[in-house]
Amino acid sequence: METRTNTQFNAEVDTYLRSNHAVTLSTSSFTGLPHANTAPYVSDDERLYFFVRDESILLSNLVDSHRAAFTVDEYAPPWQKRRELHGFGTCGCADERQASAALERCAQKFGDFRPTGAIWWLEPAGMYFIDYTF
Repeated sequence: METRTNTQFNAEVDTYLRSNHAVTLSTSSFTGLPHANTAPYVSDDERLYFFVRDESILLSNLVDSHRAAFTVDEYAPPWQKRRELHGFGTCGCADERQASAALERCAQKFGDFRPTGAIWWLEPAGMYFIDYTF
């Protein structure tokens, strides 16, 4: 297992994010209660865009803190974990322009499947890979 720290958005991260489909987001409530949620996502060269259901715990936590940690996992048959991209950053609700661009990326990535909910973005402040193939 190899861990690399201080990963920035680069070609390797971009390729990894485009080839995977779900992000696990970790948030906490205003009382500190942790919460994890998995959501479909798309990305550009600086942010991940994910879908948040109305009245969800995830939405409540994001509105309160605008921060999250995340993991994007990659598996290979027979369901063996190959790599993980971990990170943390600031989140915000996508404006109309960002939401439109995210929906276009969603159509390219997912085809006819369109996730539901509000579109939020996460701008990583730090990321690192864990590679299990070594």
